[in-house]
Amino acid sequence: MTTQRALSGIQKDVLSLYRRLLRASRQCEDASTRQAVRGFSRYEFDRYRDVKTTDVQLIEHLVRKGHKQLAVLQEPGFVRFSWEPPSQGAGKQQDSSA
Repeated sequence: MTTQRALSGIQKDVLSLYRRLLRASRQCEDASTRQAVRGFSRYEFDRYRDVKTTDVQLIEHLVRKGHKQLAVLQEPGFVRFSWEPPSQGAGKQQDSSA
């Protein structure tokens, strides 16, 4: 039996945001939009996977950014989203200016 560490409040917020983005993608009528939203969400979360847990400012910034993107996705006028994953060489960048 493995012991699981309790998640911090911000970790719970991040996981909740990810789940909400995936749920919102299911509401998209267009299959390519659903796939693009899921792909983009996964890419962005993977991109910042290695952010130090002590970098609270960056994490909070990214969570706010994610909530804004989720709000756009949930707008009644939202119809289509298109996204192509970057090439393999573009890798995980930590751009705190985004």
